[in-house]
Amino acid sequence: MDAWASGGAGRPDLAVNSERLDPVANTARELYDDLDRHGCTAEDDVSAASGDFRQVGMAAGPTLSVLAQWWRRQCDDLLADCSRISGHLDETVRSHDGLESDVQASLHGIAGGLAEVLPGVQPNLALLRSAGIEDSEDGGQGMP
Repeated sequence: MDAWASGGAGRPDLAVNSERLDPVANTARELYDDLDRHGCTAEDDVSAASGDFRQVGMAAGPTLSVLAQWWRRQCDDLLADCSRISGHLDETVRSHDGLESDVQASLHGIAGGLAEVLPGVQPNLALLRSAGIEDSEDGGQGMP
């Protein structure tokens, strides 16, 4: 399948839309903030209870301590995941915008170079328009 065909009607097959990605990144940031603030609020109480149970010889003391350590690791992992998701989505939007500009500039340069090398060949203006490159007044012959 042609790279443009999957986008349908001459549209590119890959679109990165900050309006769609920003809410996901924002939700990841909100989850991070909430988890950071509230995820381990009982940690001190659990540690104290574990110590109390140990002092009276109850097996629940060490078990509670292991559980608290496991919970802390889970919270830390989830915090790292939320941060990673938010950062990757923000970077995806930024880098895609930059790459899109680079691709448009390359296509523009290629179209101009072809007009010089093959003067009788017209660039595919529909393809250039779909990439965001406007027609020049001379039918594409004067591109770059």
